Amino acid sequence: MYKIKTIVGKGFADFAKNEMVILYDDVNDIIQKKYPHDKNVKYDLGQGVSEHKINQLIRKAEKNGLRDFLLFDEVKKCQRSHVHKVDIRNSMLSVPIEIDKNTYESNIHIDDENELMSDHVTGQHLQGMLLIEACRQMFLAVTEEYFSKNEKEIMSFAWTRGDVEFNDYAFPVSTIIRLYISHMENSKKGRRKYTTNMEVIQKNCLVCTSIMEYETIPKKVTSRRETILAYASVT
Repeated sequence: MYKIKTIVGKGFADFAKNEMVILYDDVNDIIQKKYPHDKNVKYDLGQGVSEHKINQLIRKAEKNGLRDFLLFDEVKKCQRSHVHKVDIRNSMLSVPIEIDKNTYESNIHIDDENELMSDHVTGQHLQGMLLIEACRQMFLAVTEEYFSKNEKEIMSFAWTRGDVEFNDYAFPVSTIIRLYISHMENSKKGRRKYTTNMEVIQKNCLVCTSIMEYETIPKKVTSRRETILAYASVT
């Protein structure tokens, strides 16, 4: 039976002081230089490592005959079209998959250089704003991937409600986010309203739950309204 160490980025250096945690740079050295290492230790993926570095590590392990020591696959994070982020470092999710009717799941992947990692980082737990942003990105990604592709017009999103409950500390370990669409309603002028329930899960424990409501609205409608309201706000 082997032991499992969790790989994290430099932003979680304090967490890496725990016995079964290791920094990405140290694992990279092991893979790159084929250091003698304990064959009873394998590596799982935590948080703080970029998509590029994760995939690079896997390819390097394959080349050096050490692939079996990495217990994770290559990562394909959501792009701008899914989560409305220009910089891939600020995308926090794998592309969501449908696991049941109206139920979708992604893995959370937080980059050390994510915009929300620039301040208020303890080095141990994941701050609450990271989980809130992951939930926001999740409803965007699910809607873009499964519901917006067949729309005749380009759609905008209007976030109307966000309730979040934190049940426990979240740490920089493997993390799943699951979304269930509990209500979907077509309304006037091409609008569609959604109510979603989300769960953030670590080590089979529920660390955060969220209820979020939003609408998709034709972009030409929101652009026109935004222009009118912007003008009214300064006149």
